[in-house]
Amino acid sequence: MSPHVLRLCLMVFIALGALASRDVHAYTFQGGEPLSPGNKGLRIAVGFPEVEAAWVMGQTSQFDMAPKVGFFYGYGLSTGRAGMKAGCDFRYRLMKRDHFNLSFFADPTLMFGSKDTFILSSGLPGVRADYEVAPGTRIIGGLQLPIQFVHTDAFQIYIPVLLDAGMEAKMNDQLSLFVDVVFGPTMNTKGSDTFLNLRAMVGLGWKI
Repeated sequence: MSPHVLRLCLMVFIALGALASRDVHAYTFQGGEPLSPGNKGLRIAVGFPEVEAAWVMGQTSQFDMAPKVGFFYGYGLSTGRAGMKAGCDFRYRLMKRDHFNLSFFADPTLMFGSKDTFILSSGLPGVRADYEVAPGTRIIGGLQLPIQFVHTDAFQIYIPVLLDAGMEAKMNDQLSLFVDVVFGPTMNTKGSDTFLNLRAMVGLGWKI
């Protein structure tokens, strides 16, 4: 993605966030600030290489969880495999400072599909953070090293090193729009077959 497109996306999200009410309750669907206890929401995302829907549930003032299901049509940068996925996201806030939030993040996931594909991802360890750059608009970042147990042609163990970058804009107290890109190398514990992982998604969150 070119720098001009990135700047344009940043300007659009800041403008959209600025249209939001300034007194909306603080939370994110993708960042480091979880939903508060008793609140629930639907998160839907589409992109490469998957489509995903999650039901986000606030548990405490520090913790939320999001059972999710989806369909994938690729792995790494390849589109040669397709199938279903199911898992759950967990966020536990570790720090809140003014406009900044930092959370422990984990997303254990099971994927199974064509060509005997079976992937069990531990989803941890990881962190998610967000910083409010304008009212209703937050930059999102994170790091994750989810050990993966993979069976395709043979059993293997992968260790991805994934960076997370994105943005979330709150339209009102119910609706949020977001873009999220996860990328980084994935290493095989056998010492071969290192490849690049990419997940680029756009979506919305609707608090109910």
